[in-house]
Amino acid sequence: MVDERQVVGAVMRYIEGFAKSDSAALADLFAEEATIEDPVGSSALVGKAAIASFYERVVKNGAKLQLVGPVRVAGQHAAFAFESLVVYKGKPSKIDIIDVFRFDAAGKIIAMQAYFGPSNIHEPDAAAMREG
Repeated sequence: MVDERQVVGAVMRYIEGFAKSDSAALADLFAEEATIEDPVGSSALVGKAAIASFYERVVKNGAKLQLVGPVRVAGQHAAFAFESLVVYKGKPSKIDIIDVFRFDAAGKIIAMQAYFGPSNIHEPDAAAMREG
């Protein structure tokens, strides 16, 4: 069974993968038949090949993440709030997101859901753009 330390470590490697624009490291966090629903309500991506392609596009777009508060862990699930600095529709943007991960016994992500909507997409402040 996955433990809290493994779960938090995986979330931190996820954040680090964005900091390094390392799509391969991001995809490696997922199990072979994992799913991604980003955002929740959209068609799910299924399987590591689709997930790898998704993260290649996202890091190419320059997305950077910053945690907002601690990682919350409940058994094999983690939830964490973060801000994503990214170019959205041609403009620098900040998106407030909550991701929920579900892990398998080996510590791989088997499901990811991203919670955000149009009201969570903002123009970033100048300080955020300097940090991003």
